[in-house]
Amino acid sequence: MGMPERRKRKQESNIETRRALEGVREREWNSILCPERQCRTVVMCEWDVLSKEGRILKRILRQIDCHNPGLTEFGGADCRWGCEGVIGKRER
Repeated sequence: MGMPERRKRKQESNIETRRALEGVREREWNSILCPERQCRTVVMCEWDVLSKEGRILKRILRQIDCHNPGLTEFGGADCRWGCEGVIGKRER
């Protein structure tokens, strides 16, 4: 009785595809109009970017850091992070 033929081709191609995908973390600073306070503020957005051969396949929002001066004051403004939904729409 002979040994069954092994099917490596499909598994090997999956490994090659995974290696071709690149993941990096990017940070960008943007000036946005705060949807709650209706004033300009600066936010830092951190994205996980999945790309292949220099082409961006997907961006996933990981973190938002808001620099609204009203939020830094003790007893100051309360934030419900309304900008998160607006910024999250930039995901591809």
